[in-house]
Amino acid sequence: MDTLLVLAGIVLLAITSTYFGVKSHKRRIREILSEKGATDIEVSWQWNWGDRANSVYTVVYTNRQDQRRDTICKVGRSFSLSGGVIYWVEPPEV
Repeated sequence: MDTLLVLAGIVLLAITSTYFGVKSHKRRIREILSEKGATDIEVSWQWNWGDRANSVYTVVYTNRQDQRRDTICKVGRSFSLSGGVIYWVEPPEV
């Protein structure tokens, strides 16, 4: 019974950590794009595309010329408060 309780705690910790990490990454991606003038920013975590070192997000936004654009970015996983480094597959065209 104790082993099951420990296992459940570890799983809960992993889920909670992932949830808050994804939430933080999405916020940072939105902030970067809004500072460049993008609007209507939609960020989606692609849970099946990542690996142990990166989380992958698809991003759809409206640029300054009122055109809808999309791109993909990876965020390096990090335990620091500032989060991981954001790598753009195709830099946003804002």
